[in-house]
Amino acid sequence: MGQRTRVLGLRQAFLMLVAGSESTASAIQATLLNVITTPRVYQRLKEEIRTAFQEGKATPIPYKEIKHLPYLQAIIYEGLHSHPPRLGLFPKYIPKGGELMHGVHIPEGTTICANLSSLLRSSTIFGKDTYLFRLE
Repeated sequence: MGQRTRVLGLRQAFLMLVAGSESTASAIQATLLNVITTPRVYQRLKEEIRTAFQEGKATPIPYKEIKHLPYLQAIIYEGLHSHPPRLGLFPKYIPKGGELMHGVHIPEGTTICANLSSLLRSSTIFGKDTYLFRLE
């Protein structure tokens, strides 16, 4: 088995592991758990949905109407931020001539990766409370 075949095999095995352990279902479960264990969030969401039903919105609420429920949208985005359905590394291949990143020259042909989990927990990007399920 050549080195390239081995690397491709390892990548596929990693993808299978990640796809099986972190999925859309786990993101939805974690988001719902955060909603029902945070009374102020749960109450405000209930109020927004009840108001929407009183205004004659369809059941189940279609996507075109969900876009007009701002608190529900905030919950969805915060859920995807705190529990993304896909974790792992996102590769970037350095092009011909190399690239300068933060003052460091990266040679061409190098593969670098960004870790999504670390990126989404960055206090530099999202603030000191990045680990909290906070919509406001």
